Amino acid sequence: MTQVLNLKPELIISPMTIQNSSAIELYEFHKKTLANRLEAGFFILSQSNSLSQASLILDHEIDGCISEPFTAEGIKKMILMSLDAKIHTSESAIQYEKLKGKISVSPQEVSLNEIDALNSFKDLERGQIDYLKGYALSLQNQADQACVYLQTAASANPKSYRNLKLLAETAFSAKNWKLAYETRQKMLQIFPLNPETIPELIKLSVVNEKFDDIFDYLEIFEQLEEKSELTERSIAAGLTICGKFLLQRQKTEQGLEALEKAVALGYQNIEVLKSVIPIFLEQKVFSKAHALIELYKPYHLRSSAFALLEMQVLSQSKKTLPKALKIALELIAKGKRDELVYESVLRLSVQLDRNPQFIEDLFNDSVKHHPHREQDFLQIIKKS
Repeated sequence: MTQVLNLKPELIISPMTIQNSSAIELYEFHKKTLANRLEAGFFILSQSNSLSQASLILDHEIDGCISEPFTAEGIKKMILMSLDAKIHTSESAIQYEKLKGKISVSPQEVSLNEIDALNSFKDLERGQIDYLKGYALSLQNQADQACVYLQTAASANPKSYRNLKLLAETAFSAKNWKLAYETRQKMLQIFPLNPETIPELIKLSVVNEKFDDIFDYLEIFEQLEEKSELTERSIAAGLTICGKFLLQRQKTEQGLEALEKAVALGYQNIEVLKSVIPIFLEQKVFSKAHALIELYKPYHLRSSAFALLEMQVLSQSKKTLPKALKIALELIAKGKRDELVYESVLRLSVQLDRNPQFIEDLFNDSVKHHPHREQDFLQIIKKS
C-alpha cells in the first residue's frame, strides 16, 4: 500500500492473493490513489477461473483477469485491449471519467448542476448521467434521492451491472428492502452470483419473507471451493429464521428440516445451537434434540454454553435426569452460576428426590447469588 501511495503506479498486475490478503483490497486502494481510471489499469493473475471469481472482478470493475495457464501473448493481449480502449476514447468519456473520479474522492464538492453540464455532450446517454447523479447522491448520504436517479439509469440500461449493483446497494442502505431485493434478483438473472453478497441476499430474503431463496444460496455455498465464515454464519442464521417462520405457519416438517440444515452448517458456532436446540424442545422433538447434542458434543467439550444446552435436553427424559443433574452441578462447581443453572439444579434435585439437606444447601446458594429470585426458587423446592 505504501509503495502504491508513494509511487502512484498507473499499471498494476497482481496475484489474486497477496500475503493472505485479497488483491481486491489493493485494487480499492489503487482506485482511491488514482481515481480517474482512464489513467490507470489493474489486472489480476489468477489460478482459478470460477464464476464466483468472475463475479467478484465484475463487482469491482477491475480491468481484467488473466487465468492460468499464463502466456506472454495472453497477458499482452488482455492489457493492450484494455489500455487501448482507455487511450483511444472520446472527449465526453474523458470528462465523464474525470467527474466520476472527483465524485469518488470528494463527493460533497460535486453538485447535480456540475453533472448536468455533461448534457452538452450529445453522445452521452441520459442513463449515464442519471447514474452519475445517483452515484454522487449515494456518497452524499442521500440514498432515497439517489435511488430515484439510479432506477431511471437502470431502466435505460437494464443489463448494466454497474447500474444495478449501485441501485441494490443504495436501496439496501436506505432500508428499501423491496427495491433492494428486486434489484438483486434482476442481477442474478443476468450475472453470476458473487459469494460475498450472500449475507446481504439472505437478509433481503428474510425481510421480504422469500425463504425458498435461502435453500438456493445454501446449495451454491456448498459448491464453493473457498467458504467464507461470515457467509456460513449468515446462511445458518437465515435457515434458523426460515425454520421458525415455517413452524409458525404449521409447516412442521419443513421447519424442522430448515433448522437441521442450520445446525449442520453452523454446528461449530455455539450461537446457532443456542438458537435451534430450544426450538426443538418447544416442538417436543426430544429425540432429535438429543441426537444433535450427541453428534456435535465432540466439538464443544470445553464449552459451558454447550453443557448448558446438553443439560436442558437431558432434563426432558426421566432416564437422563441423573446426567442432567451431574452437568448442572459441574457447571456450578466451575463457577457457572446463571439463574437457569440454579433453576435446573433445584428442579432436578427435587425430581430425583435428593437428600433434603442437599436441596436446602443448593437453595441457600441459589438465593445467595440471585436474591431477587428467592420466591421462585422457594416454589421449586416446595413441590417436593
